[in-house]
Amino acid sequence: MKMIHLLLVLALIVPFSHLLKFVAPLAMQAQTKCLGLIKSEIDNQEIHRAFFCGQSLNEGPLKQLWISTGLYHLLVVSGSHLIFLFALMGWTQGQLTWIFSSDFFQKNPSSKFGLILAAHSIEIFLSCYFTLMTGFQAPLVRALFAKALQFMSRKLKLFWPRDIIVNISGIACLLLFPEWLQSQSLLLSWLASLALTQGRTALQKSISVFLITLPCLWGWGQINPMTILANIFISPLVSLLIVISGLFLLPASAMAEKTLKLSLWVLQTAKEIIPASQLSSPIHVVYVWSFLVLLTIAVHIYRIKTKRQQCTE
Repeated sequence: MKMIHLLLVLALIVPFSHLLKFVAPLAMQAQTKCLGLIKSEIDNQEIHRAFFCGQSLNEGPLKQLWISTGLYHLLVVSGSHLIFLFALMGWTQGQLTWIFSSDFFQKNPSSKFGLILAAHSIEIFLSCYFTLMTGFQAPLVRALFAKALQFMSRKLKLFWPRDIIVNISGIACLLLFPEWLQSQSLLLSWLASLALTQGRTALQKSISVFLITLPCLWGWGQINPMTILANIFISPLVSLLIVISGLFLLPASAMAEKTLKLSLWVLQTAKEIIPASQLSSPIHVVYVWSFLVLLTIAVHIYRIKTKRQQCTE
């Protein structure tokens, strides 16, 4: 039955293939408006443009600093940005629910329904607009599909496993936008999301991401186990500093610039600790896709085997 539901979802997507050429102009307009809000007089404002608007960093020392610390993924719009956005909206909804006591909702059930409906509507609008604003890039679109599938699975009580949701969201991207078959960022997002379905602790998940994304990062990223610790301890701090500097961007640009410089100081300190790795030739995209297919099969077999063991115990 689960497989039938999945096939129906994919069948509904197929007629809308080659949609990218229609969405691209809208995304370009939204991204241009986002870039226009970033003040050009601030030093290293390229970081804000990358983090908030999805514009790639130019080749140079600044980009190399992020790559050498293994934290360049923070500036590449991905599912983590969308997760943060949903978490922020979920927190806001929780605060509104707390402000209006449970007695109020018991007396006015329609108000609670209206609040939930409004929250979901705003959530959908902001997530879709953020996807357009950052250039409608493959990792974010895949994450948006995954979020929609999670919602569908929960509401319809389909109980789809996390790895199935990751794979179906990736396949949906390829069906809608066949051009993304050559997208390195889609591959990296797909592999990283599959890796996050394995392990329970932050350390286990970080090790899993490091090992599973190796074929995709080989030849252009920092290949060093020390980046595992950097992603656990330094990544949240740097992300927080960039978000804070972004909040100060319009009302107090001087404070935004100081906060941004602090994040770069943290990165520079991390770079001195993490040994540099020698880069070799990147692995061809065909081999990385082959690795993804084999990994998907392996994760599926492992999940079924684990479930059978749990049933027999």
